[in-house]
Amino acid sequence: MESKRFHYHSLEIIVDSLVYEPSEDTFLMLENLSCTATDRILELGTGCGIIALTCALHSAHVVATDINPHAISIAYQNYMQNKHNLRADVQLLRGNLFSMIKPQPLFDKILFNPPYLPTRESERLPGWINTAFDGGESGLGIISQFLQPLPHYLTKRGQGYFIASSLSNITQLRKSFDKCAVSGSIISQQRFNDETLYLYRVTRLNG
Repeated sequence: MESKRFHYHSLEIIVDSLVYEPSEDTFLMLENLSCTATDRILELGTGCGIIALTCALHSAHVVATDINPHAISIAYQNYMQNKHNLRADVQLLRGNLFSMIKPQPLFDKILFNPPYLPTRESERLPGWINTAFDGGESGLGIISQFLQPLPHYLTKRGQGYFIASSLSNITQLRKSFDKCAVSGSIISQQRFNDETLYLYRVTRLNG
């Protein structure tokens, strides 16, 4: 198992080949993310934990989940080696999306860098790393599973943030907002090679 280290601001991060390595999508979210000590934050699909740890650097309490057991292990290593720099705790749970989360208390911000690549069965990767990339044939399979229950976990003025790709059916994604009782808008985007990455912010329609 190949591993390496890198620094992001005051964090020292370990990554290995079994866990998604922070890339353009990760940093697009990080560069547009703000959090405060009063925020209660949930991150789904935490991977190596860099987003959760960055929130904790700013005093926000974070609950972070991942379906990949290797991701939870690496995130825990990163939490422990950076804990002396953090101003708040990070609680790590292994589970798929909201499966380990109770509806109460609600969260002020819910963050998700999902698997968004359109993926045919023949394109799936072996092992747990596939969960970081495989968005189903439309690229929206996991995003839809995220959006549907999202309003039940947000505070009245809470916000959800997620990454989507121009390789997916963005028109279909926008149509799904009303069905999921959320309002969504692109707050940042960046072109990388043959795709554009979008950072969406969504809020409850009845917020």
